[in-house]
Amino acid sequence: SEAALGLALVIALFRYRGTVDSDKLTILKG
Repeated sequence: SEAALGLALVIALFRYRGTVDSDKLTILKG
């Protein structure tokens, strides 16, 4: 149960960071 929650948290963190990186790239390109 805790492992699943931790995994979900890690995935959410990577998705958040990936989104931020994409936004930064968009700003740099723009």
